[in-house]
Amino acid sequence: MSLAKELTYIHLSTTFNDRSHSLISEVLPIKEWPNLSHLALSRFSVNTSELIDILKLAPSSLQSLDLEFIEFPFDELCLTGLLERMREGLDWTERDQPSKPTVAIAMKGHRI
Repeated sequence: MSLAKELTYIHLSTTFNDRSHSLISEVLPIKEWPNLSHLALSRFSVNTSELIDILKLAPSSLQSLDLEFIEFPFDELCLTGLLERMREGLDWTERDQPSKPTVAIAMKGHRI
């Protein structure tokens, strides 16, 4: 996927059939997509720190982030911790309103 330099929209999904933890940093060469405006991850098993590191590399063109049915099997922080880390660790709050990415989260029984 790193050869697709002009990607603006990507939605990756797994089936959760294989419960092993895959490194999303290996799946998402986000630095290679300077025009990315939308990123969606569905049914991924993630480590909060790894996800934050990926989002720090996201280009300023990112307008929306969708996280659907994400699992946090190796983290004690889970969703609340992720949102706190996003607020504290990303520069999104410092951006002008039009350039702040929107975040949508869907969890079983919830949609934020």
